[in-house]
Amino acid sequence: MTNKIKFYRKSNSLSQSELAKKMGVSQKRISQLENSMPNSSTEPSLTEIIKLLTIFNCNFEDLFEFKRRNSEMPNGVLVKYKHRGPEHVDPDFTYLVYGDTGKRAVRLKNIVEIGSIVFFHTNIGGSDYITGYFEVEKILQKSNADDHKEIEELKSDAKKDEFIIIGKRDGSKILTSPLLFDKNLALKLTSLDITEEYFDQSSSDLSKLTSKTREHRNLSSADTAALKQMCVGRG
Repeated sequence: MTNKIKFYRKSNSLSQSELAKKMGVSQKRISQLENSMPNSSTEPSLTEIIKLLTIFNCNFEDLFEFKRRNSEMPNGVLVKYKHRGPEHVDPDFTYLVYGDTGKRAVRLKNIVEIGSIVFFHTNIGGSDYITGYFEVEKILQKSNADDHKEIEELKSDAKKDEFIIIGKRDGSKILTSPLLFDKNLALKLTSLDITEEYFDQSSSDLSKLTSKTREHRNLSSADTAALKQMCVGRG
């Protein structure tokens, strides 16, 4: 409940003071609501619940059942990729295969596991976009002799890489309408640990965002669920 109230507030681009004004309460009260625990003295009243549902245009289950519904949601991984030309299509969205080599492979190996949701993002026309995600069904490694035969049989350029993930067909999604990955989206993904203050005038927002997401990043289960929801209706 705590994270969902804050998530919906930020999704609606509202500050605590702006939400407080809409609800007719103090900013301190909004802070209490966002940090309240079940059965505590700071839990929202029925009137406050109705106001929150109206302002956020959501239902009760979305707002207050978030943790229970996503308790089994795995952590996610955010992967930045570059187009490496027709000789190395990776990630391969046709066969749901992605591979890495060197330091990137080591990093991916340390944060991904079977069931992880791996989100892919890249630069398109001077902006960053989420282009799809895999639910990891299988992991193959060239360092594992038992995987060699299966790697050689892959119909993907990722067979050249050291560490390879394969997506589950019914748990993966390719976005025909990519999701803009900008400052506003980054601020909603709290596990990236990016604050408003980070985006100063020393460089562009894109440059700042690239600096924080150039390497593979781990996403919490809450951020993973939120990002998957943002991808709904895009492919």
